[in-house]
Amino acid sequence: GHPIYGPYGFEDAENTALTKQGSKIILLGPLAVDPLFQGLGIGRVLVEYSLLLAEKKGYSAAVLVGDPAYYRRFGFRRSKAQGINIAAEPDQDRVLMREIVVGAAKQLVGSLVCSKKALVL
Repeated sequence: GHPIYGPYGFEDAENTALTKQGSKIILLGPLAVDPLFQGLGIGRVLVEYSLLLAEKKGYSAAVLVGDPAYYRRFGFRRSKAQGINIAAEPDQDRVLMREIVVGAAKQLVGSLVCSKKALVL
């Protein structure tokens, strides 16, 4: 399996940073498992391990673009991501968030933009 991570923040229409101090967000994905190994729980382990690492590194929330029915089991919800826009995603209903810190979703609004820093988890 293979997860990709990206550190992200938020901006408004005037490119003004909106992410509040202490509110770090991670974009999880894309997540891929070789078809020969699908159905063995590898995807589940990748997601759960990624969330544990994100929490350890101080991230307050994780966002991904994916199937709501699949990612619901990990606590990802569209309702938590209502204030988030990913311009490159044509189906905003697939933008999901899981709070790592309770209440983080209230602080995370605007257009998701990539951080200039590389991410190492």
